[in-house]
Amino acid sequence: MTRLLLVSSAAALALAGCAAGPDYGLPRTPAPIAAERGTFARANQGEVASEPAARWWEALNDASLNALVAEGLSKAPSLKAAAARVRQARAALGEARTIGLPTAGASATAIGAHLPDGGPIQNGVLYSLGADASWEVDLWGARRRGTEQETAQVGTAQARLADAQVTLSSDIARTYVALRANQTSQALLEQQAAIDAELVQLAAQRYRAGTTPAQTVGGARATAARTAGQLAQSNAERQVLLDKLALLTGSEPGSLDARLGPASVPLPPASVAVGDPTGLLRRRPDIRIAERQLASATAQVGIDVAKQFPKVSFMGLIGLGGSGPTDAFDPSNLTALALPRINWSFLDFGRNKARVRGSEAARDAAEAEYRQQVLAALQDAEASLTRFGSRRIELAQASTSSGHVGSVARLQAQRARAGTIAQADALEARRRQFDAELAEVEARSALTISYIDLSKALGLGWRT
Repeated sequence: MTRLLLVSSAAALALAGCAAGPDYGLPRTPAPIAAERGTFARANQGEVASEPAARWWEALNDASLNALVAEGLSKAPSLKAAAARVRQARAALGEARTIGLPTAGASATAIGAHLPDGGPIQNGVLYSLGADASWEVDLWGARRRGTEQETAQVGTAQARLADAQVTLSSDIARTYVALRANQTSQALLEQQAAIDAELVQLAAQRYRAGTTPAQTVGGARATAARTAGQLAQSNAERQVLLDKLALLTGSEPGSLDARLGPASVPLPPASVAVGDPTGLLRRRPDIRIAERQLASATAQVGIDVAKQFPKVSFMGLIGLGGSGPTDAFDPSNLTALALPRINWSFLDFGRNKARVRGSEAARDAAEAEYRQQVLAALQDAEASLTRFGSRRIELAQASTSSGHVGSVARLQAQRARAGTIAQADALEARRRQFDAELAEVEARSALTISYIDLSKALGLGWRT
């Protein structure tokens, strides 16, 4: 019996070297043209192929923004939740690694019995001490595939944490830029409101003098009311943006009000490192998530394939016992049992085969989703590069326009002081200058936000 047990164990260990199902391998690059080209198709002048910096926000040279991003990455509840899921996945992996190991236990019992008359024992107490051990041999690699699956789940959780960091840093930066644009625009609107008040006063004076119709006064008052409405809306938006920044950085609403006074919109550097498509595919967390999900789906195929084959397990029991307490410590009362077992559900009417077909289909779907994610990431990066390039041009044009309108406003102010034109005409020119400056602020904000979106599209922000 012992020899048969040893032979069976040796045979099981020899077979345990194989693993059912396909071995996982990273798919070939789903974007061979981009990989071969080595550069982005929509890269513009000022965008270089060198490796971009992970802490991209530091290129904006804004100390307040740097501090907010640092606070968000350390305090935001969303990141803490993602980090906890990483720990949870690691714990599950640790558990999976122990499943294929032998288990052992011990027991001590005292059993009181009262049986009807006629049995060999009618009344008494039985005492025993025992130990047991069991082990299921991983003949077809199901446990190994399970460990591979849990390893992939750890990678998925880590990639989700990185993705949350990328999203959070870009959300903080976008909100911060919107706040700075709002503050700059609000200052211009306040000056515009003051000019509108002067225009209303001048129109009323001219109306009383009979040199202008009532419609002019009404138009001036309507313009002043519109500006006042814009100011009210801008003030409400500023408070909303401050509260959103507080939320993103893990703080209470209102906690940043005194800290973030008015400041200008930061601008991206003249030259931006964007890397190459191959680096993008390695860097983006969402691609890593899709790849790890493919690895998990591949491991599941092996798990389901292994369920079609026999399972071999061993169990051993050893114990001491008798009718008295001392019998549980008497070596002469030793009982031992060894139980090798083979379990095979070979007649399941195709249930296992159907399960394998389902897991193979899930793996194929995961591979297709991975390839789709790669293509979507490349499209996102190329679109972001296109928008970033166009925003540069728009800001340049807005700055040129603002400069021209400002020159006209200054000339009109000189002519008004010289008495060659009415003061109202000079004020109208100044008002048009404010409109041009507001458009320039909007273009400046749009350029910086497009830089933020480009950095997110490149998968930056998680290696901090």
